[in-house]
Amino acid sequence: MKALLTIEIPNYLTHVMLDRSRPANYYTRRTKIPVRYMNSSYGFNNYGVLVNAYTGKPVVANPLTAGKPKYKKINGRELLAGRISPVVRSRIIHEMKRFYLPYFMKKKKIREACKIRVEIHNAIGEGNQDLDNMSWILVKVLQDVLVEANILPEENVKVIKGFEVDFVPTLTKDDRKLVVVIYAHEPKTVLVESQ
Repeated sequence: MKALLTIEIPNYLTHVMLDRSRPANYYTRRTKIPVRYMNSSYGFNNYGVLVNAYTGKPVVANPLTAGKPKYKKINGRELLAGRISPVVRSRIIHEMKRFYLPYFMKKKKIREACKIRVEIHNAIGEGNQDLDNMSWILVKVLQDVLVEANILPEENVKVIKGFEVDFVPTLTKDDRKLVVVIYAHEPKTVLVESQ
């Protein structure tokens, strides 16, 4: 098969940022208070929030995550099973398209039937998922990106005749990459027995 276009994407997306900064949670009269805060140095303010008695500042219940970004792993199984809310699912798709689109911009247009091969290069054990769980969402996003970047005119079976996804093991997770190869489609001939 003749390769029409090859695009290499280093360090492909495995997680999507959902929040830039997680909100701080505070202890209230209704929450379980850790033993270390049950002394005269702490008390509740008029709103029922646990505060430092000397400074009046509320005690943060989630100090390890407050103010830090929140990431969600891209997991095709969770998306397919509907275990992710529609808002989060839409955010994951949007961020994936936003990440991949620059790699496909200003590439040559393909106006013939084609087949697409995606190679997922990663270390075994990193994101140890089934290949179909890793690839189905990737296939859908890449089809949308190819049309949005105006490489393909549309994403139907008149244009895209097939998709192939291969996993290629690497030595380290730092070698993670995607290789997208678009081939010219060679129609198969159907032999019919004469009677």
